[in-house]
Amino acid sequence: MDELLEKASLARKAWYQLSRTTDPVRRRALEAMASAIIERQDFILEANRLDVENYRKARGEDSLLDRLVLNEKR
Repeated sequence: MDELLEKASLARKAWYQLSRTTDPVRRRALEAMASAIIERQDFILEANRLDVENYRKARGEDSLLDRLVLNEKR
């Protein structure tokens, strides 16, 4: 949980810094984030598949599960 809180804190600090920049800087930052997601798509989808599998084992099928599933369309 500490790792999650640390990442959330870093994301909030980054958001604050980014919110104080110009539109072109924010646009480039968003484009860089989008590129990073595309480059790591296979890793992200596999990690999500494992998360969903673990969720199913622990809690079974429920309405929240569909919201957790990532695929190429999402």
